[in-house]
Amino acid sequence: MTTDESRALLLARLDEAETRLARLAAAPLTAGRSHADPHEEEGWDAGQVWAHLAEFPAYWLAQAERILAAPPGRPARFGRATDAPERVGPIEAGRHRPVDDLWAACREGIEQVRAFTRAATVEDWAREGDHAVRGPLTAGFVLEAFVGGHLLEHAAQLEALAY
Repeated sequence: MTTDESRALLLARLDEAETRLARLAAAPLTAGRSHADPHEEEGWDAGQVWAHLAEFPAYWLAQAERILAAPPGRPARFGRATDAPERVGPIEAGRHRPVDDLWAACREGIEQVRAFTRAATVEDWAREGDHAVRGPLTAGFVLEAFVGGHLLEHAAQLEALAY
């Protein structure tokens, strides 16, 4: 896939996720637990999903920026495991916050990722870092998979809880 195709895919995923999540944010919060997150042992309640949505777009954008800030030839170490305190803590702390607040933070993160994606050069998109768990990954892949794809995964979780 070319850089232009990869960026177009990410922008399309951001648009789709934003539309789906806006609809879900306007609906009453549902009870129950979702199917298990692909990276978790057990399901989450809607509050946990929204809390995660509020924190991860900005987190992964900062990680992509960290990749770009590293000196050439010295890939930045970046990322986190699913049980990292900096991931688990905000999810637990945010799960009881109003969905409007969590959705606002998510939307802001989506817009920041969208702006970064539009401004990134071909070299930026292809720049590699060293993920703490998965090894070498490009900044473009990080945003496409860990933001664009992940937003859609969690939209599907919330949709499953709503129906």
